[in-house]
Amino acid sequence: MERLKLKNFGPVTSLDIKLKKINVFIGEQGVGKSSVAKVLSCMRDVFLCSLIAMDESTDVVMEIFKVYGIHEYFRDDTEIEYCGEHGLIVGFNDGKFSINHTKWGKEECGKRLMKVCSVALSMTLKKLGYEDGQDLSEVMRKHSKVIAPVLRTSLYCPAERNLAGAMSSSLASMIVANIPLPECLLEYMSIFERAKNACPSYDVAALGLKTVNENGVCKLCIEGRDALPLQYCSSGLQSVIPMLMSIDYCLENRFFNCFAIEEPELNLFPTNQRRLLHYLITKTNAADRGISSLDLTTHSPYVLSILNNLIFAGNILGKYPGLKEQVNEILPNGCSVTPGDIAAFSLNRPDGGVAYCTDIIDDATGLIKANYLDAVSDTISRDFRALHQIYLKAMKESR
Repeated sequence: MERLKLKNFGPVTSLDIKLKKINVFIGEQGVGKSSVAKVLSCMRDVFLCSLIAMDESTDVVMEIFKVYGIHEYFRDDTEIEYCGEHGLIVGFNDGKFSINHTKWGKEECGKRLMKVCSVALSMTLKKLGYEDGQDLSEVMRKHSKVIAPVLRTSLYCPAERNLAGAMSSSLASMIVANIPLPECLLEYMSIFERAKNACPSYDVAALGLKTVNENGVCKLCIEGRDALPLQYCSSGLQSVIPMLMSIDYCLENRFFNCFAIEEPELNLFPTNQRRLLHYLITKTNAADRGISSLDLTTHSPYVLSILNNLIFAGNILGKYPGLKEQVNEILPNGCSVTPGDIAAFSLNRPDGGVAYCTDIIDDATGLIKANYLDAVSDTISRDFRALHQIYLKAMKESR
């Protein structure tokens, strides 16, 4: 089981969490949701692990964190410990990175990582002029900018991803021109560019839409109208279509098996948030070429409520499998969530008088705790009731 311990890192004060197949982080702006998701993406990076195993300097390893824009979050008292599914332990303490394994020592761990790199990069390295017998570590150092993205296991979909849709007709030029955008955004946009060029047409199954690629321009097909360039579509479609196209492209080509999505609800009406989550969970549940790990950061109580329904469906099917047909009349087939497959955490401001990180899954029911589903609505309702009382009192006194 994956586990992450993080202390004194940017806005993160202290957390120790066990991760599941689906991990959800909810909280206000600036509490560290994206920081946690980005650290996870770094820790799952085979290239980062290889650099640590090769005893590269902290500055060299820190280049991976620069990709996600979190390299300046490290402090003198920062502590990180990540335990991967296969026994790999990656740490940061006293200003230094370390790597180990529950079964092997560091040296054996390094050898196995190099073997993984060698197999995964054989085609890429041949194009770079690598020959059998050449020092692999030296090639990795020399061509790190080319090799590093190939060795990532996690694709990070940043909140700025709607830029990929808004600029879909000029993505290639932007990437070649090396425009100073965040590296993880450029990497995401590069994946979309490849996905777009590989798909003459793409069915956006989650939304019941279709796109076509006309001379390098991604266009949305709308019934009864000419195909509309994605850059002229709504901001929600500019955000979600490139993301879904990129995820499907990566799964089809086995480029990544973990996906982290900032604000899946971005610019989407709640009904489309529902459709999107159903689609993502169905992909996560897929037995073949599915998502092995899905991390979501969100501000939306709708996201929690939608997921809670999927957990409830998983509860029902776990106890009464004969009710599958009835459940599928309400929810699409394959999008229920087995309770043990999901973890959800509320991150809070350290000065709020509550724990920084709270597990919001109820142990007894496996569901998300009710008071976290829409606490804002409760506050709004209290405001309305208080205003209503003032109004009634004023009406009574004015008679």
